[in-house]
Amino acid sequence: MQTIGDAIAAFEKTLLSGNSRFDRWYFGGQDSALTNEEKTGFQLFSGKAGCADCHKIEKTAALLTDQQFHVTGIGFYAATAPPPSAWKVQLAPGVTVSVKNETLDPVSSPPRADTGRFEVTLKSSDRWAYKTPSLRNVERTFPYMHDGSIGTLEGVIDFYDKGGFPHDGKIELKPLGLTAAEKASVVAFLKTLNGDNLVQNPETSAVPGK
Repeated sequence: MQTIGDAIAAFEKTLLSGNSRFDRWYFGGQDSALTNEEKTGFQLFSGKAGCADCHKIEKTAALLTDQQFHVTGIGFYAATAPPPSAWKVQLAPGVTVSVKNETLDPVSSPPRADTGRFEVTLKSSDRWAYKTPSLRNVERTFPYMHDGSIGTLEGVIDFYDKGGFPHDGKIELKPLGLTAAEKASVVAFLKTLNGDNLVQNPETSAVPGK
């Protein structure tokens, strides 16, 4: 396991990304790098939507993560909610099919409850807590959440706008009350976080909706 962990860590250290349109605007002072809608999205990201509470943006750097573990309720919901009648199965980036439970059940084992950080620390306060990911290149890193249960950025914004899911009567989140236009602005801003060093093969990779 140590060798596997070292190998994955070595690979992940190569996944560097920078000089996004956001970087050129926020750090480089290039006002034209972002549209007015994207700038509005940044204001919402940093304010009303509360995204920057966990996806940190500092004055001199923007890792877009606080490196901490938080409870959104999504793990608890996945472990306790009744399964859907069909599942979306990804065949390729942006390409999914719907497969009914009756087809999957004979060849699948029941999903194991994922209690998050608790499995490492065994602290009750860490139950259902998951680490904040960076949002660099987030437009291209679908599906989202720790379990890949949300397929689009729009779906993620809707999830947080509703205030997530309660667990054991507790939850860190609260409803945001975003309008449709505000949601669209936040999504537009998130798409400015793509680094300029990405090489994308249009034959094997696609962004949902494009």
